Amino acid sequence: MKIRPGVTQRTSGDRPILITLLIAVVVLLANPELVSAQSPLEQVERLTRLGSTEEARAILLEWWENDRIEASRRERQRGLWLRGRLTVDPRQAELDFQRLALLYPSGQFAPDAVLRLAQAAWAMGDEDAARRHLDTLERDYPRSEAFERAREWIADAGPLPPRGDI
Repeated sequence: MKIRPGVTQRTSGDRPILITLLIAVVVLLANPELVSAQSPLEQVERLTRLGSTEEARAILLEWWENDRIEASRRERQRGLWLRGRLTVDPRQAELDFQRLALLYPSGQFAPDAVLRLAQAAWAMGDEDAARRHLDTLERDYPRSEAFERAREWIADAGPLPPRGDI
């Protein structure tokens, strides 16, 4: 076989490199999350951990208004959880946590949402509602970390505050 001048001949040693490169390209194309920067919800969580809650809220609001409808079921749950955690309006938080518990009862955030509902009810002096939420945790999520945290929390919750609104 005649080789043109200036063209290097490929050897069989080049083949594993080409195959590895091809596999890497296929993996990256099949999983765009590996290529793209953090998703907006990942940014929200990162900013929240760093204490930049205002910036986190702004990114979450933009995601909620523009991307929520086309988001996956898992992303919508995550967005609802983050919105409940980051809102400054306790009634909005309560609604978001109720939605998580009702719309996504087997989702990863449901047990924590029910715990937050119990804590909110306790803080408002509504022992009956708090106990109902704790019963829900025990019945529906007995092996969850949220149930364990609920047991610790109720043991240390102290006296029930006077009944009233937040």
